[in-house]
Amino acid sequence: MDSINKRKSKSSGRKIKSASGRNNVGGPDQQHGSRTKLLKRDRNSQTPPPSDSASPQNAKQETHRIVWQGPSSDHRGVTTEAEEAVLPLLLQFGKKERGMMKNQSYGRVRAIRNACKQHGMRMDQALSLRRTHMMYLNPQIKNPTGLRLGLQNDIKRTADLFEESVADYLRQQGVPFLTENDQRSLVKPDEQTPPTPDFLLCQKTVLHIHDDIKKSLEIKWIEAKMFYGAATIPHGTTNAVGGLLRTAKRYLAAHGVGAFVFSFGYSSRLKEELESEGVLVLDANPLDVRKMEAEQRKWCGKENGHILP
Repeated sequence: MDSINKRKSKSSGRKIKSASGRNNVGGPDQQHGSRTKLLKRDRNSQTPPPSDSASPQNAKQETHRIVWQGPSSDHRGVTTEAEEAVLPLLLQFGKKERGMMKNQSYGRVRAIRNACKQHGMRMDQALSLRRTHMMYLNPQIKNPTGLRLGLQNDIKRTADLFEESVADYLRQQGVPFLTENDQRSLVKPDEQTPPTPDFLLCQKTVLHIHDDIKKSLEIKWIEAKMFYGAATIPHGTTNAVGGLLRTAKRYLAAHGVGAFVFSFGYSSRLKEELESEGVLVLDANPLDVRKMEAEQRKWCGKENGHILP
């Protein structure tokens, strides 16, 4: 899940194509239209009934609730300007940038921390952004190990634990779901496997997002992403960040409205872009990610416990 896309020289002017073919530019005036489109898409979604193994046809359909307590201060995400301000420090050696931040000098780590505080960005967000851009600048290198950013097995194990933290939260809320493996097991040999999000919700489920703009919406699926959702990464590239819009459209077509959960939060522009397409964007605020962080400390932690991937 730790991947990269390329950035544009002026991210604030970046446009993407919506499903209708019109250009959309993220911005404050788009928020009302984004919420309207989400509600319209939710009413029109045509999701087939769950399999008998998940919910018998004769069982009474329940309505489940997921309460997602968002942070009060930065739920709108990090600004594009903040990303652009810290990138020169994160990519000091440009395309030749190599290695995890735990192996960099104390002075460099301190300078990045100070820049994050100045521009309203967390350290974990900045370091995830760095890894993404390192991969973008070196497209010939297909996995983070080639950039000395950790072993693929360690990264996958950590991503799996983040996904499990989402599953635990859904169980706590009493929400039934099918995992990717569950979904694949229900496909008959002569059928094509449909898009399989991390969690396909079996029964009617309403997501209640509680921040300073409270909203509720029925969702059909949830996808966990163990990285920061960056704005300075263009859509359409062949990596996890660049593939977000493509993935969102596939899930929307197959299942209806859903949500992405980013372990390290997201940029405000990416949030606007995805919500304009009909996908909610969430951070890890209500999740218990202690197991994920403990795993990170094994391969990208300092002796003092600081996580510096």
